[in-house]
Amino acid sequence: MSRQAHPGSVATGHAIGTLFDLLEIRADRTPERVVLSAFDPARTDVPLTYARLLRRALRVATLLQEVRASRKPVLLLFPAGLDHAIALFGCLGAGAIAVSAPTPDTPERLARLRGLARDCAPPFVLCSHALYERRAALTAAVPALATAHWVDVGDARAVSPSHWIRPVGDPHAVCLLHYSAGTTAEPKGAMIDHAGLLASLQRLEQALGLRTGVDTGSAGCRPIRGWVCSRDCSRRCTRT
Repeated sequence: MSRQAHPGSVATGHAIGTLFDLLEIRADRTPERVVLSAFDPARTDVPLTYARLLRRALRVATLLQEVRASRKPVLLLFPAGLDHAIALFGCLGAGAIAVSAPTPDTPERLARLRGLARDCAPPFVLCSHALYERRAALTAAVPALATAHWVDVGDARAVSPSHWIRPVGDPHAVCLLHYSAGTTAEPKGAMIDHAGLLASLQRLEQALGLRTGVDTGSAGCRPIRGWVCSRDCSRRCTRT
């Protein structure tokens, strides 16, 4: 499918429907500008420019669409870093619902992953090749993931982004399930839609004194399993 015109403009402050829209605009206007980097001498793909991040994310998005993960929760099993960022944008580009989770490399993180998986029962798990090879042991340790479709992010290298289909641009479609740390109780989650995510980034932009000229529109958060995030996102999530 051919790429459609963007719904807004960063330069003029017009509304942008999703964070993925914003990435496309940045990749078009400042393709060689560095957006992410990492202090890892073993990596050959850093730093990531906007154009490179978009290319990587489009491959992941296409892979997720091929396994029919659009509009469904996808557990992102990556350590914090570039791979997680690429996977997150890939989920947004696929129209899927991203659920970031800790890699189970400590007993505490494993316990959090168990609680999180029990709550959202994700039908898909996107992970590194190393974790994909360990999926039998991981599903034994986290039974809620036993029926999930595991996807090796490395398979995205063989996918053609020309097969990517642009998701319907609904700013009120849920794009994230955000969970609390779960250090004193079961992890508690909140649904966040595209408008809510952009509004949160706009508040962060204002707090840090940044100027990107993004009109993000109004926030929108919805309840999940008895928990709700307030509309202005200024208070803790409270049970409904």
